[in-house]
Amino acid sequence: MYFILIFLFTFVSLSVWIYQSSEIIYPRPGYRDHYSFIFIVIMMFTVFMISMPVTADFMQFMFVEQINRYHGLTSYMQSISVWSTGAGGLLAILFSVLTGKYLKQKRLSYNILNLSFMIVSLLAGVVAVTSAYKHLTFFSGDKAGVLSYQMIPAINDIDCNQPVLLVKWEPDSKEPTAWRCPAGVVLNDKTSSPFIPWGSYTEGKSSKLSEVMAILMKNAVKIE
Repeated sequence: MYFILIFLFTFVSLSVWIYQSSEIIYPRPGYRDHYSFIFIVIMMFTVFMISMPVTADFMQFMFVEQINRYHGLTSYMQSISVWSTGAGGLLAILFSVLTGKYLKQKRLSYNILNLSFMIVSLLAGVVAVTSAYKHLTFFSGDKAGVLSYQMIPAINDIDCNQPVLLVKWEPDSKEPTAWRCPAGVVLNDKTSSPFIPWGSYTEGKSSKLSEVMAILMKNAVKIE
C-alpha cells in the first residue's frame, strides 16, 4: 500500500504542477482555479520527503560502482529517511486539508484533479505517518535489530518464510519478544534498522523467540 500511494501521490502532484505551470505560462481569461508558486514548491518538496526511503535505496543502487565516493551521502539519507517520510506525511495531510479549505473559500470547482490530489494526499500522508511511527517505536530501544532467521531452526509460534526477521528483544521484560516478518520490499536493508512500511509485514510476539535470543546473546562475541 505504501509504495502504491507514494507513486500515486507523486503522479498526482506532478500532474498538478504541470497543469498549474501551463496556466501560469498560458493564462486563460477569468481563470481563478490556481495555487500559488510557493504552494507548488512546498508540494514538490513534500513529494521528495515522503519518498525519501525509496530515493535513498535507489541512489545506493545507482551509485553501486562508486559506493565509496557517495557512501556518506547515501548513509545520511538512509539515517533520516524514516523521519523524513513521517514529516512528509504530515505535510501531505496538511495539504489535503488546506486544499479543501482553499477551494471552498474561493468557491472554486472540485474537479477530478483537485479531488484526486486531496484524497491521495490524505491517504499517502496517513500511511507514511503510520509507517514512520510504527518503525520508530519498534526500533526505539537498543535491543531491536535484524535476525538472520534462515540460520536458526524454525520457531513453531512464528509464521515467517523470509530469510530475515526484525526482532525487538527486551531481556529484562517478561513479555514475549516482538517480531516482524517482511511481506514485501524491505528498504534500508543494509542498515541495522531496515524500514518495512506499514502493511508490508506480519507481526506477532513469541516466547520461544525470547529463549532463542537469550541463548544467542549469551554466546555472542563482541567485536571491539
